[in-house]
Amino acid sequence: MKKIILAIMVLMIIGSNVFANDEFSVDGQKWKNWNENSKSLFLWGWIKCGESAYNNVMMNLSKESSHAKIQHKQYIDAGVIIGGLSIRQLMNTLDSIYSDTRLTYIDIEKVMPFVIGRLHSGWTLEQLDKAISYQIRLDRCQDREKGVGVIAECSSLRKERNEYMSTLGR
Repeated sequence: MKKIILAIMVLMIIGSNVFANDEFSVDGQKWKNWNENSKSLFLWGWIKCGESAYNNVMMNLSKESSHAKIQHKQYIDAGVIIGGLSIRQLMNTLDSIYSDTRLTYIDIEKVMPFVIGRLHSGWTLEQLDKAISYQIRLDRCQDREKGVGVIAECSSLRKERNEYMSTLGR
């Protein structure tokens, strides 16, 4: 679902010359190389695509249903719905998060939940750092899993990360 949203977003802003090649992935390396205008256009596209995707899903669900409430929370937690935040706030927070060299090659779809955690949920820098650390360790573990199948270490790490994220309201 996130890949579809990202693809739609890219199509919306393709005319802005943000993407000069066929690669649609956005990581810290690319983010740092963009000027303010490119970042603003990307975030505008992210917001519009997130709203559109959310509205399309919600059309098929009763707003009072438990499924709708679960979907709403998932969209917020994933950084797809960004209500009440300005593009400037998002840009500054992404600049700050991507200044962490550990995140240079982490895709923006994995970073947006950190942005929302910091801005919406009020995570402290310590909480943000711990959440990022879990993500990095889990990504490395999952890369190892690709070659050999499920690794007990990764399952334990997923559980530990999920427990920590639940203490942060995620």
